[in-house]
Amino acid sequence: MRYFYITLLALNAPIAILSFIFSWIILKNWKSKVYFNFGMSALFLGLWLSASEIMYLDLNFLPRIFIVDLTFLFGIWILHYFYIFTYYFPFQRVEIRWQEKFIYFLTILISVSIFIPSLYARSADLDFPFLFVNINKIGLSIFVAYFVLLIVLSLKNLLSKYFISDGIHKINLKKVIVGTTLALIVNLFFSMSIYFFTEFDTNVVGAFFTLGVIIYIYLILFPRDI
Repeated sequence: MRYFYITLLALNAPIAILSFIFSWIILKNWKSKVYFNFGMSALFLGLWLSASEIMYLDLNFLPRIFIVDLTFLFGIWILHYFYIFTYYFPFQRVEIRWQEKFIYFLTILISVSIFIPSLYARSADLDFPFLFVNINKIGLSIFVAYFVLLIVLSLKNLLSKYFISDGIHKINLKKVIVGTTLALIVNLFFSMSIYFFTEFDTNVVGAFFTLGVIIYIYLILFPRDI
C-alpha cells in the first residue's frame, strides 16, 4: 500500500501539469461559453491536483489544514464550471442567465464557508505517504449536499440533450455522460464521502478518473488534434 500511494503521488504531478496545459489551450477560445467554462473546469482541476500534492509536503509557513480546505475550494469550482458547461455543450437549449448568476452565488457562498475555522478541516496529520484528516461532519455534509446537487443538475442537462439529439451529438453526449458519471461518483466517494467513515485520505485516487473525462471532452472540442 505504501508503494502504491507513492506511485499515485508521483503520477499526480504530471497530471496536474497536463491539466494546466489543457486549460491554457482551451481558454485561448475564452469568448465561447463552451470553451471558457470547460477551460476553467480544467484549470481548477490542475489547482486541485496541485493542492492535493502539496498536502503531503511539510511547509512550515503554510498549515496543512489550510491546504486541505483548498482542495475543497478548488474541487467545488471544478464542478461549478462543468455544470455551466453542460448548459452550452454541445448546443444551448435555453437562456440561462438567471440560473448562472444563482449558481455563482451558491458556489461563492460555499467557497466562503470553507474558510470558516474548523468548519471543514480540523486536523491533518502526515505519516508519509499516508495522510489522516479529521473533517467536521457539519461542513462536510453541506459540501457533499451541494456537490451532489451540481452532479444531478449537470447530468440532467446532458441527458435532456441526449434524448433530443442524433448523429455525432448523441454519440458524444453518451460517452460524456458515462465518463462523467463514473468520474463524479468515484470522486464523490474517494475525495469527500469517505471522510464520514475514516480519516484516511484517498484524494489521490480520484484524479485519474477526472482527467480521463477532461481528455475525452478535449478531444471532442479539438477533433483535429486526435
